[in-house]
Amino acid sequence: MKNKIFCAVLVAGVITAGVVIADYFSLFGITQQVKTGFVGAQFKTVDAENGMLVNDVHVRCFQKMNENACGQRDSHEPGKVYIKIPVRRVVSRSLFFNQGEVIIKTRDPKLHIMFIHPDYDNPINSFELIELYANPDRQFLVNMVPRDEAQVDRE
Repeated sequence: MKNKIFCAVLVAGVITAGVVIADYFSLFGITQQVKTGFVGAQFKTVDAENGMLVNDVHVRCFQKMNENACGQRDSHEPGKVYIKIPVRRVVSRSLFFNQGEVIIKTRDPKLHIMFIHPDYDNPINSFELIELYANPDRQFLVNMVPRDEAQVDRE
C-alpha cells in the first residue's frame, strides 16, 4: 500500500515537473499581448554658475508629431525632476512564465525635454529613448543657466 502511494506521488511529481519544464521551453505555445505602461527618468537640475540645486523646475517633452510626449511626477526632493514616458510593450507569455518583453519603438527615437524655470534660460536636452528605457534608475544632470538681469527686466 505504501509503495502504491509513493509511486503515485512520484509519478504525479514527475508529470508536474515535466509540464513546468515543457512550459519553460514554450512547448505549449506563447501568447503575445501589447501592454501600455510608463518608464521613469530622473533629472538633477543645478545652477550652471555655482552648482546649487534648482527647485521648482517643470518639464515639457516633445517629439516629431507628438507635442506632449511625457508627464511630470512630483519629486518631493530638492533639485530633482521625475518624468514618466508612456511606452507600449509586447509581452510574450507561456502558461506559467513571462518569456520576454520588447518595447515598441516610436516614430522618432529622440525625446526633447525643455526644463522650464522663470529665473533660468529654458534648456532643451535631447535623449535617445533607448537610453532612457535602458537606465530607468540613472540620474541625468541638467545645467540651468541663469537669465541675464537685463533680459528679465524687459519681460
